[in-house]
Amino acid sequence: MCAAYMILQLYPVPSKYWEEDWGWIYLGVAIRIAQDINLNRPMTAKPLNEHHARRLLSRTRI
Repeated sequence: MCAAYMILQLYPVPSKYWEEDWGWIYLGVAIRIAQDINLNRPMTAKPLNEHHARRLLSRTRI
């Protein structure tokens, strides 16, 4: 969900007026979700297998 809101923020729907631009709201929601699931803290876990390593890398990227 966090990545989805970041993509919505990066590629917004064109709007005529500044008040209709939701990019900042989407960014705020993405930051809040990231903090709620502790993406702002470094991971110290060792990968157990390839799938787990990919999930840890995705977590680091987001």
